Amino acid sequence: MPSRGTLSVVTDRRDAPYERVRVVCLRGNLLLLVQHRWHDGSFFWLLPGGGIKDGETIEDTAVREVWEEAGVRIRVLRQLERPAAVTGAGPEHAFVLAEPLNDETLGPQPAVDGDAVFAVEWHAISPSSPIGGLTPEFWAPLGPLLLRVARDAS
Repeated sequence: MPSRGTLSVVTDRRDAPYERVRVVCLRGNLLLLVQHRWHDGSFFWLLPGGGIKDGETIEDTAVREVWEEAGVRIRVLRQLERPAAVTGAGPEHAFVLAEPLNDETLGPQPAVDGDAVFAVEWHAISPSSPIGGLTPEFWAPLGPLLLRVARDAS
């Protein structure tokens, strides 16, 4: 059985002690984002993802979390190198690139242990808007990576 936080067959890197996963899911130049709410009641957009459960690989977690939070079935393509300057997710987060298996976006699925998701949207990314609806204060350093993987995928 894979140890907690490994990526199984998607990458050869098996020694990363990750606790959480963030998923960059692209459909062409559209980035899947989920909306959460801060404690003060304001809303924000976030890459889908969450905690790695005992016995899960990074890939297992990515597939489960995107289904729970967005109702999208995905295929994980590979692990991404986390830009060091990203402050929206700490070093305990693995980042993976994924693609949807079909055109369905069913919305949040019932989950007993997850934070509430209030909306699910595909945000266009482009050179003038490289991070879609993500908060620039925390996610701006992710822009070049998103543009590169979107370009490489097309």
